[in-house]
Amino acid sequence: MKSMQLIGLVALVVILAAGCATKQEGDIKLTQGGGMYSALDATAQVYSNTRAQAPVDDNPWRYAGFALHPVGVILDYAINRPIYALASVFPYMFGYTSEDVLVSSQRQ
Repeated sequence: MKSMQLIGLVALVVILAAGCATKQEGDIKLTQGGGMYSALDATAQVYSNTRAQAPVDDNPWRYAGFALHPVGVILDYAINRPIYALASVFPYMFGYTSEDVLVSSQRQ
């Protein structure tokens, strides 16, 4: 039993030590058209191509999300909200908590 505890302690120390192993600040190189700066950063225009980071050049799946948003809203009203309403009637049976009440009350 003590050997298992020792192995667990060693594993925890190794995991925590590995999580701190990152590059030093001096190792980061700024290149044209990329880098560690956000498009919302005031100095981003100096260090990178802001057009490449603009929302217009965003992932094409974003447009699919815009098109499918009404489907998600319909599914929310048809499936999710009735389930929450049923669970609120029998809170002990379904595990409906005060956090669920808060989430349900914040919906539009």
